[in-house]
Amino acid sequence: MPDGTARGTFLDEHKVEAPTNQVTPDVIDHSDEVLHKISQQKIFYIEDNPASRELIKTLLEDYPHIELLTASTAEQGIEIAQSQLPELLFIDIDLPNISGISAVKILKQDPNLSNAKMYALSADVLPDQIDKGMAAGFDAYLTKPVEIRELIRVIEEAVPIKQ
Repeated sequence: MPDGTARGTFLDEHKVEAPTNQVTPDVIDHSDEVLHKISQQKIFYIEDNPASRELIKTLLEDYPHIELLTASTAEQGIEIAQSQLPELLFIDIDLPNISGISAVKILKQDPNLSNAKMYALSADVLPDQIDKGMAAGFDAYLTKPVEIRELIRVIEEAVPIKQ
């Protein structure tokens, strides 16, 4: 100050109160879209048959907290799974180029997917093929035609609604 006298701070002079830690309702976005994105979980289906992918998509319409990701090849599936980190993967065994068995072996080696559940979902019901799938690292082997109740049970156990 030019006159050498001390004055109060800007806050004192202008009666400005320090902000509190309270958040006012107009600052928080309570929209359904934001809450939906916060709680959304990912299921990934690697399947070359469009009708099979559509069946799962239709089934999951009743689960707004689940986002379905799909790929039609193991190569695409591995790349997407490693970037999106789904909680649950369904993988067909008979895929073009790289089999579902090879894909699960690759995915199981990724430490970022260590908690993800990986289920074979295949029309190949031969005991030898099921044994190969389980040995490769699948958590379970579901067969087609898929039993809808069993599939719903698996989904609800693997991706429960987060609170």
